Amino acid sequence: MRQSERAQRLDPPRETVPPQNFAVKEWFAHIAAKRERIECWQRAACGWSQISFHSFDSALDFLRAFRRILLRLNPADSIRWIDCSVRLARVDASLAAEFFRMGTDVILHAPSSLRSHLLALCINVTQIYGRDAMLDCLRAAMAITEGSSDQDVSARLIEVALKLSYGSLGYCCAFLQQATRTIRQWEAKGEAHKSFSLHLLDFVGRLPVKLAVDLFEASLPLLERAETGSPLAVTLGERLIQHTERFIAVDDDGAVRFFICGAKLARLEDVTLIDKWAALCDRFANVEGAAFHNFTTLAEGATENLVALALTHGSEGKAAVMAALDSAQLVAERSIVAASKCYEMSSALLARLSIDAYRDWVKRGLASFAESNKLIAYFAAESRASQKAIAETSDTLRLEDVLPVLKRYISMLTGKELPLIARPQKCDLLEPESDETIGLPPTIVGLGSAEERFRYYKVLAAQRAGQIEFGTHEMETERLRALGLELCRRFAHRPPASLNGETDWRTLINIFPQTALARRLFIILENARIEHLLRVRYRGLRRDLDWAQTLPKRARPLDQYILKYEPFLELLFVEALGSGARGVLDEEKRAWTEKVRAVLAAYVRKDGANVADTIRACLELYEYLDPEDPENALHWENERRRDVSPRSEKGKGMEDVEGQDGIGEMLRFEGRRGDAGQIRARPLAQAAWGAPATDLQVGAAMGGVAQPLDDVRLPNAFYYDEWDARIGDYRPRWCRVIEREWRADDRNFVKRARAEYAGLIKQVRNRFQLLRPVGLRRVRGQVDGDEIDLEAAIEYVVDHRAHRTPSDRIYVERQRRERETAVCFLLDMSGSTSARIAANKRVLDVEKEALLLMSEALEALGDAYAIYGFSSNGRTSISFYRFKDFDEPYSELIADRIGGAKWLANTRLGAAIRHATRRLNEQSVATRLLIILSDAQPTDDEYSDAHYAREDTRVALTEARASGVFPFCIAFDLRGDTQLDEMFGRNGYSIIQDTLRLPEKMPDIYRRLTTR
Repeated sequence: MRQSERAQRLDPPRETVPPQNFAVKEWFAHIAAKRERIECWQRAACGWSQISFHSFDSALDFLRAFRRILLRLNPADSIRWIDCSVRLARVDASLAAEFFRMGTDVILHAPSSLRSHLLALCINVTQIYGRDAMLDCLRAAMAITEGSSDQDVSARLIEVALKLSYGSLGYCCAFLQQATRTIRQWEAKGEAHKSFSLHLLDFVGRLPVKLAVDLFEASLPLLERAETGSPLAVTLGERLIQHTERFIAVDDDGAVRFFICGAKLARLEDVTLIDKWAALCDRFANVEGAAFHNFTTLAEGATENLVALALTHGSEGKAAVMAALDSAQLVAERSIVAASKCYEMSSALLARLSIDAYRDWVKRGLASFAESNKLIAYFAAESRASQKAIAETSDTLRLEDVLPVLKRYISMLTGKELPLIARPQKCDLLEPESDETIGLPPTIVGLGSAEERFRYYKVLAAQRAGQIEFGTHEMETERLRALGLELCRRFAHRPPASLNGETDWRTLINIFPQTALARRLFIILENARIEHLLRVRYRGLRRDLDWAQTLPKRARPLDQYILKYEPFLELLFVEALGSGARGVLDEEKRAWTEKVRAVLAAYVRKDGANVADTIRACLELYEYLDPEDPENALHWENERRRDVSPRSEKGKGMEDVEGQDGIGEMLRFEGRRGDAGQIRARPLAQAAWGAPATDLQVGAAMGGVAQPLDDVRLPNAFYYDEWDARIGDYRPRWCRVIEREWRADDRNFVKRARAEYAGLIKQVRNRFQLLRPVGLRRVRGQVDGDEIDLEAAIEYVVDHRAHRTPSDRIYVERQRRERETAVCFLLDMSGSTSARIAANKRVLDVEKEALLLMSEALEALGDAYAIYGFSSNGRTSISFYRFKDFDEPYSELIADRIGGAKWLANTRLGAAIRHATRRLNEQSVATRLLIILSDAQPTDDEYSDAHYAREDTRVALTEARASGVFPFCIAFDLRGDTQLDEMFGRNGYSIIQDTLRLPEKMPDIYRRLTTR
């Protein structure tokens, strides 16, 4: 047969192929389906074989679940389910059993649009290292699937989680955990809410992994408020997303930080604030992306503090935030960096100044300075000019200014002498603290005048005294014990409370399941009881208490916001301590107000009410609110408290997994228990990277902002200004010097030095003894003495005869002559002194030898002297070491300390000179000499340029001379660029070219300095 005919048989002509029709297509589809089904069976057989190798019981569970899966899922999803089952069985048999038993049900009941993504996510999750982390993520995915009644939202959540899992399993787990805790907030409360939820999730899905998780976490409070009925939450969220999408083109990370700050501002429920925040960020974005990124990163802490401040100041809170945003916008017209500093400092200053005073401070800075550097220092509150302006515009009364008066006032009320201490106040409710001290806020800000601020201090002091006088702190009374037993019976499902002889209000409040809610109720009610009893007992206080009721009040602590119940607590606060409910109330809130009034009349405002009555009133209101048990959780999450073994029905299951909350080994979620015993998770981004947990405190210093140091009462800590030549002003309280005793010693070094310089030591001692004053001197004008002063005696007789009162100082006394000189040796212990100058010696070794020799010489001379060393590691950590103090006698211990000196870090010379000057000025002598042993190269980590460091050193030396101290530097010019004339002046230093000769040169230098 020819080749062409053979080809024709194998490949028939096109017209002989049957036409494509429905029957043929159906036949091919049937064949493909059978092939997929066969592949699925093959995978199942292989999977069963692998699972049975690990656990035969799990393999049986696999077969039972597979029979159900095969009938309901398409082959592709069935294969995904098989792969997930095999991977889980390899990790842990009990984990696979839980997946077969409960996870399969969730998957089968999931809508088809969600099922494929859920199975793909489960497969990715099985790649996580660590059983606990894998288990938590699977449970979270299942809880999202079955916990939400809105299929569109749950499908979108799983879709976003799947995208994140391809980028980072750690961030995916964090996302799932947070979504599970807030799943009910994602259920649609209307079309607007659902549209916002889907829009938000779409936006999150388009971001890089870390930024997506950060933005998702920041958005959750918006959804919480939308769930509780906040009318503006959705509007604010949509507006924020619109602005954020616009900023993405500038810098994606900065855009997410913009959203995070905006979400914090949204708590104030004002669209204008969001628009002003966006307008301020536009200023930075129009300059460059880096400026926008830096500002939004640093502004996060400032915004959090501003919002916290606003939430505690009622109607004035929003105005304070407006002032901060408007002022930063105003400053941005002159300097972007200064505007950033202005915004970062705004919360700290608005906590101290009124809004008008803060605006005046801003205007004063803009009017006084034109140069960028000076503007930056002013608005960062780092210059003396800025600090002076703050002090002059301040409308603050400090507790220390009125402390004596308030102490007498409290003593008069209580009949006791109680310590009065400054204690920050979280809100305008005085939480009971102790019956042994009176704590009042360190400052009162605002109000009309200093008289009103003092009046408010008196009201607070009276309330504190009332807590002591009217028994807030009483314990172990019959009524308290009986009430404790009643509460234990009432909340019997709670762990048994300890009533072991110390029953007080704290013990009883901790019995309530929702401890945070009960505590807030108690504090409001107890403040109302104390105020009522003060009105009854002290009629003269009524006018002050009535006046205090008219002031804007902070109803809650900064760190407490009890979801769902906060509006009711606000109403209780107004009714109990304000002037009555205002505005129109809905039916639910009207009923609550009536209940509050009845409880106040029955328990709190009755004659002879005590703390037990307050707790009973608290119980009445708590039961009326009927809060949910904090242990309530979603069905899938509750399963972790059960035995996950298929043999648990027989009571022989695997170990219980209760307490394995979090993402386990991979993410190392850490939490801390709050008042209600609930674990608060760390921020998601920290959790995903395993970063250490931190507690945020309201009012803390803003991140990244260099500020004057707080007055932290560290032992032996001293604070000094530092000169900034760039702004021509001091930075107040800029450096912290910590004085320490040097404890290391080296006896062998001392022995070697004394052996090497034995002849020189003897020679110098003899030479210095010759400088010592010899003989006596006649001192006239003494009351008693060795002989009569003839001139004084004649004046005595003349005054006596003239009937004037004569002086009795008519004697002369012979006194031993002494040198009135004190010298301080300041030893540079920076790393530069480790430079080697000989085979076996470094610069610091020669300095120590010279100090040992000078100690011997000065002991012979009799001059008072001290030896200090210094090193720095930034402006907050300047160590000042005592080797020998002025009043400390020289001994072998001191010699050993000198021998043990080591080189350390950097040379912040200006601060060390200021502290040494301080020590010298404490000496009552005629001549005070400061000798600095250094390479005269001031350096530190924070110095931006050498000129800054040299100028501060020069100014510190000028300050020393003005105080009567004569500074002199013995320098080792190792690099030849010290510019000593600029710092010390032409006669204020001596350069030792041959450092090894320092021990023999130093006595001569000292002799010249003290004898000229």
